[in-house]
Amino acid sequence: MIYPSTETSTETLLAELGQRVRDQRIRLGYSQEDLARLANVSTRSIHHLETGGSSTTATLVKVLKAMNVADDLKAIAPLPSVSPMAALRQNKRAQRVGRPRNKIKEA
Repeated sequence: MIYPSTETSTETLLAELGQRVRDQRIRLGYSQEDLARLANVSTRSIHHLETGGSSTTATLVKVLKAMNVADDLKAIAPLPSVSPMAALRQNKRAQRVGRPRNKIKEA
């Protein structure tokens, strides 16, 4: 399982992600060629993704869509329920408003 920490290397995370993609592909009964055709990517791209090699985000998304698991991305990066800017505005303290100073009248 992927439990990222500061000690987990990028290479390790990519390898684990690739293994999950491979496991899902096998569960679905697809060969790498089948999945490549469904995702409209090269077989080499599937191989790179599954072995933790260099791959683009676009390739990953295409592959996840082809396996009907793209909606799982919402669990990884859910949309914020409140706009970050709105949250900042709500957390601002009310500032004291003073009245204008009276000018000193010259005699």
